Amino acid sequence: MQASFELDRYEVISCSYKRNQVEGEYQGSLRFDPLIQKSEEDSKKYRVEIKATVSGLADIELVIAGYFTSTGLLDEAIIEETLLFSSLHLLIPFIRSFIHTISCQDGQPAVIIPVINVADLLTAPVLDLVDTDEDPVPMH
Repeated sequence: MQASFELDRYEVISCSYKRNQVEGEYQGSLRFDPLIQKSEEDSKKYRVEIKATVSGLADIELVIAGYFTSTGLLDEAIIEETLLFSSLHLLIPFIRSFIHTISCQDGQPAVIIPVINVADLLTAPVLDLVDTDEDPVPMH
């Protein structure tokens, strides 16, 4: 089975990071704001920008862009909806890794983003996160 889209590349557009002084248990949130742009030069090319905003242990705003090519298998009416799901599914692991990496560089406990169900994310773009001195647990 052929994929509907191919991820050509991705890049970090911007990142801001501010560590918060938090003692013990805290509650934070994670929000994803995607933006899909179709290429003016090539109708099969798309750019999906995702702004990830984290609050809690640290305030982090990360903007990442993925560049995709449609394989031509989908009808134009559903292409953006499918691309939204696919791009989140493919880019969130990069976002999770990047946030973890930058947050552990200051010698404090790392910000750990849990595994995310993209289908749930599409219905509720803000996830609540709770942390203790143990592993983070998403609150639904």
